Amino acid sequence: AEAVGQGAERVTYQQQWVTASMASLHAVLELTLQRPVQLSSEEQEGLGKFYSIPMHKLSGLLPDGVGDTFYLTFFRSLTGIYPDLRKVFTAYATPTLSYHDLVRLLKDCKLLGPKRFQRPQIAQLMLEILELDPSSLPLRERDDRPQDRRSKGEEQQTRPPTEDYSHLDLSPNAFTEAIIRLALYHTRKIQRNPSLMLDNSRIVSNFVLENIVPNALRSDVDRFKHIFRHPLVQQVIAKNKISLRRAFHR
Repeated sequence: AEAVGQGAERVTYQQQWVTASMASLHAVLELTLQRPVQLSSEEQEGLGKFYSIPMHKLSGLLPDGVGDTFYLTFFRSLTGIYPDLRKVFTAYATPTLSYHDLVRLLKDCKLLGPKRFQRPQIAQLMLEILELDPSSLPLRERDDRPQDRRSKGEEQQTRPPTEDYSHLDLSPNAFTEAIIRLALYHTRKIQRNPSLMLDNSRIVSNFVLENIVPNALRSDVDRFKHIFRHPLVQQVIAKNKISLRRAFHR
């Protein structure tokens, strides 16, 4: 009798999982078929790659009792920020988004720091999204000092080995999931409400439009402007002014 009960429970769980997965697939299909006019053909083709997230992946963030209708509406309302997400992902990914790429993005967006997100939190976030056990990660040794400050033949002073996150990569849909999770965690911290659930898409869209879009890649632009103003660079540009005009003539 106990075995029969366990079997029935397992079947029920499998049915719920299949139902949730099918609902998310139908949501993505309907979202793709209702493409907004403002998207280019290239953006439209990639829409499913960014938004094909099975509902069970976000079940712990959603309010209790929500169904596929809410899930469909949630992602449909996020279509407006899709071009921005795609642009950011393309700019930072090589071609997938690594742990270091995600850290660089958050650093550019001023979301990394003592009162913001910490690197261990970002690593844990990626492990949750990729459904990996930390014990499965390789370890790496870390030296306290740079190479040029060590004497020849001197024994290296190392700290205990730490997990190596450098090989962790996020695909487009995993990147979107990361943004959704970061948006909720950020809003919880701002509102001082750790039990806040993902009850509407504004949590995500506001996070992207207020924190990601205005700051992403800005540090690279500022660095380019700084280098461009250097006297030696200006000399080279002046020397090759005619050739540059020909090359970039429209």
